[in-house]
Amino acid sequence: MPSHERSSYLPSIIRESLRSISRNKLIAVAAILSIIAALLILGLFIIFSVNISQLTEMAENNSDVKIFLKEGVTQEQKDNFYDILAEDPQVSEITYESKEQALENFSESLNEYSELLSEYAGQDNPLPDSYIVKAHNIDDLASIRDLAYEYPDVVEYVRYQESYISSITSFSNFIYYISIGLVVVMSIIAFFLIYNTIRLTVASRDKEISVMKSIGATNQYIQIPFVLEGTFIGLISAFLSVLLICLVYYYVIGYLSGSFFFTLGSAIVSPENIIFVILISFILYGMLIGSIGAALATRKYLEV
Repeated sequence: MPSHERSSYLPSIIRESLRSISRNKLIAVAAILSIIAALLILGLFIIFSVNISQLTEMAENNSDVKIFLKEGVTQEQKDNFYDILAEDPQVSEITYESKEQALENFSESLNEYSELLSEYAGQDNPLPDSYIVKAHNIDDLASIRDLAYEYPDVVEYVRYQESYISSITSFSNFIYYISIGLVVVMSIIAFFLIYNTIRLTVASRDKEISVMKSIGATNQYIQIPFVLEGTFIGLISAFLSVLLICLVYYYVIGYLSGSFFFTLGSAIVSPENIIFVILISFILYGMLIGSIGAALATRKYLEV
């Protein structure tokens, strides 16, 4: 096809695709609304998953093993034990907390009741010295706990929130697999909605298509406008669903900002950091699903 014909052909099939959507408003609107619903559910769950992932990461970063030392342990024993911990490749950070610092921290946590602990200052302080140890991977904390217990002459006991850490890891994995499943399910729903929409459109133009084929129009020539129609439906659905997702997310953040739950504060992913990514992803996603669904629908009907 000469270049001047190609340049006039493209605008004409775009216009034909838009006219087809206009002629079949009810079918197109029904498909767009259905796809918006599917993408809205998917988008909101993606935002939920991203926030859960960030909260989980923060919880993991704040997770540690606190190793309490026995009373009367010498400085040399403390230093040797510190070196043992530091040499462990699983350990990322070690903080020494003296009994005095522990009492001060505990006192500050009591706010206006901190004076109740004033009598325990100095020699009467019952709290032990300790090492607060963080790991590169949250799954390594159990190994660090076991390592600490190998030195009973130094270690009194170890505080390790095993059930809490296990719950964090399990919940994070659960959300991950649910996200994958939801993406698959919503993709199938969106695909079949577009597939059926284009199939009905093709069926409604049966006579027109027969005339076009009788005068020599190729199947590709007939198929391309329908593929573009499916692409436009996917594109429109993507834009509108992202707009709704954006409005819902801003509303939720605004609602939470005045509630107790907003004490999570910085743990919530800001809309600016996620909406643009969802927009680009959904545009590509909508166009891909739309074009593939339309191509298969027309291919089957035209028996290409």
